[in-house]
Amino acid sequence: MVFGFKIVNIALIALILFVLLDWKRTKKNIYTYLKSYKIAYAVIGIFLGYQFLHGLFFQELGEKRFGLLGLVALSSIVLSWLSDIRVLLKIYLSVLTVLAVRGMANVANYYFDSINFNMVEGGHINGLLLVSRPYLGFLLALGILFCAYLIRFSYGKIKWFYCGLSFFYIVYLIVIGNRIQLVSLVFVLLIYILIYLKTNWKYKTLGLIAVCLSILSVFYFSTTLKKRFELSSFNQSEIIEQLKEQEPRIIIWSCAKDLAKERDFNKFIGLGKEKLLQAKMADCYDVKTKNNRLREYFMKSLFGTHNQFIEYYLLTGFLGFLTFTGVFFYFWKILKKEFIPMAMLILLFNFCMVENLMNVQLGSYLFGFVIWLCLSINQTFKHKNNFSF
Repeated sequence: MVFGFKIVNIALIALILFVLLDWKRTKKNIYTYLKSYKIAYAVIGIFLGYQFLHGLFFQELGEKRFGLLGLVALSSIVLSWLSDIRVLLKIYLSVLTVLAVRGMANVANYYFDSINFNMVEGGHINGLLLVSRPYLGFLLALGILFCAYLIRFSYGKIKWFYCGLSFFYIVYLIVIGNRIQLVSLVFVLLIYILIYLKTNWKYKTLGLIAVCLSILSVFYFSTTLKKRFELSSFNQSEIIEQLKEQEPRIIIWSCAKDLAKERDFNKFIGLGKEKLLQAKMADCYDVKTKNNRLREYFMKSLFGTHNQFIEYYLLTGFLGFLTFTGVFFYFWKILKKEFIPMAMLILLFNFCMVENLMNVQLGSYLFGFVIWLCLSINQTFKHKNNFSF
C-alpha cells in the first residue's frame, strides 16, 4: 500500500489554525521573516501571479493545478513563524526513517520471496517503497542534506548518529535504484569539492578520485543500477534508440520539442489550455511508440512533459518559463555563499528538470517547503553562533 499524504493536508490545516490562534506571537516572526526576504517572495509572487492571470485569460482557473499553486504559496510561508527549524528537521528525519525502514523491509521480503527479483521497472515498485520512487528519492536526498546541516550544530555521538543516518539513506537510494537523485547528489558533491571545500587542490584531487572510486564500486555491486544505466553500445545513434526503449522521458521530451516547433504554437503565451497540451502529447505518443515495447505503458499512462520548465513553456509560453526560471536564478543569487541551502536548490532544480512537481499535491508541498527551508537555513548560518545543544 502506498503511503497516503492526506495526513499532510491535515498537518497544513493544523498549522494554519495554530498560526491564527496564536496570531499575536506568530505574526511578528512571520513579518520579520517576510521582511528579510521580501524580494524573494516578490519574485515568487510574480511567477504565481502570472500563472493565475494566464489562467484567468484562458478561463482555466478551475483546473487542479491552480489549487496546487495555492499550496505552493501556503507551504512556503506557513512555517515561517518557527524560531528554530532543527525540531522540524528532526521530525522530518524521523518520519523519513520510518518510511525507509519499512520500505527496506518490503524490498528484503520481495527479494527472498520472488523468483525474478526486479527493482528496475514495474508497477509493483511504488507499492513496495510506500512512496512513488522519484519522490521518495527526492525526500531521501533532502534527508541527507538535513543530516549534514544538523551535523554542523551537533557534537559527539549525535554527530555520528547523523552521519550513520545519511549513510543509510544513501544505501537505500542505491537499493531502490533512484538514478535521478544519485546523479544529483554526485553533482552536488562535486560542486562542494570544487567550490566550497576550503583546502588546497591536492586534497581536492584526492576527493575527486575518492568520488570516482565510490561510483565505480556502487555500479560494481548494484545490479539494479547497472540495469537502469545499462547501455550496450556507445554509438550515438544506437544510444538514443536504446534510451527510447529504457527511458520514457526521451520520447516525452521529443514530443514536447515537436509541439514547440508547430507553426501555430504561440511562443509568448503558449497553448493556454492544459487539456489541449495533454491531447497533443497523446497524439504524439501514438505516432512515436508504434514499434516501442513501452507503447502500451505510454498509451495507458499518457505522461505529462516530465519537466516543469518545458511544461510552463508549452502551456504558458516564454513569459511563464521566464518567471519560473527567474525564481531559481534569484534564489541562486542569494544562496550561493552557503553550500547546504545551495545544494537544496540544486536538488529542487534538477527534480523540476525531470518531474512536474506543480501537477501533484506532494510536489507542490515539497516545492514550497524547500523554498522556505533554503531561505531559513541560509538565515541560520548568518546567526549560527546562536545555535547550541
